[in-house]
Amino acid sequence: MATRRKTTPQEIDDIQDRMGSMRELDFDERRQARKARIGDERPEAEVEAEFSSRRVREAGHAGGQPDEDDGYQDNVGMD
Repeated sequence: MATRRKTTPQEIDDIQDRMGSMRELDFDERRQARKARIGDERPEAEVEAEFSSRRVREAGHAGGQPDEDDGYQDNVGMD
């Protein structure tokens, strides 16, 4: 009869594998890569290419927002 030894498996990953590689943040590098500043207007062609006409048309609409301007969902007034 063979006896089995109780062994614990060796951990195959370490902290580096779990977190991924890390490098120090370099804000100067990001500053040099920026081409625009806050408040700069974007070219009209760039805005039109990014936002479809449907998206512009539906801007500000939420899924739970009523279509009519009634103010009350159940048609009950304040009086």
